[in-house]
Amino acid sequence: MPLYRQPVAVCNDNTEQEQGRLFKCHKCTWIKIYTGFSCHQAILAVIAVYQYSGHWPDFFSTWQRLNLSPKELNQNGFEEKVLKVIRKYDIPPDRIEFEITERLVISNLENTIEKMLKMKQHVFRFSVDDFGTGYSSLAYLKELPINRLKIDRSFICDVTEDRNDATIVETIISMSHHLGLEVVAEGVETQEQHFFLSQHACDIFQGYYFSEALIASEITMFDLQHNKENLQ
Repeated sequence: MPLYRQPVAVCNDNTEQEQGRLFKCHKCTWIKIYTGFSCHQAILAVIAVYQYSGHWPDFFSTWQRLNLSPKELNQNGFEEKVLKVIRKYDIPPDRIEFEITERLVISNLENTIEKMLKMKQHVFRFSVDDFGTGYSSLAYLKELPINRLKIDRSFICDVTEDRNDATIVETIISMSHHLGLEVVAEGVETQEQHFFLSQHACDIFQGYYFSEALIASEITMFDLQHNKENLQ
């Protein structure tokens, strides 16, 4: 099964890109769900892709984002396994960002925070995925050592037509910034959505408006094309 990654756009202006990667499979869900990949195995997989393609130096200029399941975070030795991989290949820990879901947070808040703080000591990054779809609690946001909050696509799809969705998105962005968090909007598919989010200072965009999930060879062509347009 090929390894899929999806570039995301940064709101410095309408053209600048951040080559953040998402590990996806054919069904547009995380590759580890369908292949049994653990986080450290997924890191090894993307390392192999970069080395094989001759673009190994590019690995260090991007954030590699991996979905982190409750089971994996709570496994004994999780921290050691990930550290072993990044030390072997001399990868800066701040290039790795783990995405956790609200379900993971709520299921065992104290334990989750403890595990995250241990990883944060090594400068790994964390984000909360699909915010707003579960039993969202503002209380845990002030406790979690996260860097980013991802707004679920269900709020983005009608954000330019539904005032309630617009209000929710505006509020999440404003609240997150006041908490010192960056905001990622998932499922951005139209110019109108992108414009609305830009006007409300959303930091990062992910969706088909910018790029679908790409395989390694397509990523290389994407990089070459957008480097010519001053995209990073």
